[in-house]
Amino acid sequence: MVEVSIIISCYNSQDFIVRCILSILNQTFQNFEIILVDDGSINRDIENVRYYSDKIRLICNPHLGVSVARNKGVSVAAGRYLMFVDSDDELVSNALEVALLHMKRNEVDAVFYNTYMHEHGQNKIDNSKFIDARSNQFVERVVAGSTYFVESVLSNNYLEFPCLYLIKTDIVKKHNFPGGMFFEDSVIVMTTKLLLSGDLKRIWCAQDGLYVRYARDNSTTESIKASLYYKSTYAFCDSLSNFSGNHYRSSEMHCLFLYLRNYFWSLISYASKGRISILDKIQFIQLVFRCKLLPKKMKVELYVVMLLVSVRLDCIKAVKDFIKIKNG
Repeated sequence: MVEVSIIISCYNSQDFIVRCILSILNQTFQNFEIILVDDGSINRDIENVRYYSDKIRLICNPHLGVSVARNKGVSVAAGRYLMFVDSDDELVSNALEVALLHMKRNEVDAVFYNTYMHEHGQNKIDNSKFIDARSNQFVERVVAGSTYFVESVLSNNYLEFPCLYLIKTDIVKKHNFPGGMFFEDSVIVMTTKLLLSGDLKRIWCAQDGLYVRYARDNSTTESIKASLYYKSTYAFCDSLSNFSGNHYRSSEMHCLFLYLRNYFWSLISYASKGRISILDKIQFIQLVFRCKLLPKKMKVELYVVMLLVSVRLDCIKAVKDFIKIKNG
């Protein structure tokens, strides 16, 4: 039986997918399969990657976003465990070996690990910055998924991308990535679903850095069109709002509220940089008021702040236009 299924969603990734694939093929642990899901790439050169190894399975999808592509990969995964890797990133050479060692030695459902950030322009992985994504209170010990979520949110240290854990396949197959999401920041909702599902009764937070994330100027998470950003956001908030229909502890619901509130504030920060249209601002307001998790007082507060941001941006634009006319 295949021990690990590694799922890679790619879209126009021909410039860096080979580097990603080779980092996996050169692992110290070799009982794995690579499920490469092409999310409707324009350039078909990606198909040549399948010839690098018989461990690679290529699936071609229409361009529906990373969440749909990952769901497709999960549905055909044959491994006992699952790992997600972005097409422009890498695994360190012993990532699988170390993650599996933690998984089996501690008899857990998932192993969370850290990452290295490889900045644009660097030539050596050795120079990459180590990112410690875990609260010290959780490092190197077993904890329940729901406890991890609550304590991480309360300590303002909750940032769990699907690429930063090894998890049992049968658990992931019970849950789908919410459709309509096109970039990694929103796909984080999948981790929230898993942690609060009750299926992750035991997780291990390793100190090891097993993943290497590349910061590219034109990567999906670094450059986002406003319309696509909001389309993903609708799916994100709808998914989290649906959590309110389930029976969670009050502490879990409180942290879900905090998590969602912070997310809305990040949208306002994005809007304050002048990157969204009037239509997007209207859609933001609609989004706020249809969100079940936010209390009415918070909805009004977010509405007022977005309104003030819009007025400020309009005033700045008017002044710039006036100066341009005056000098022209």
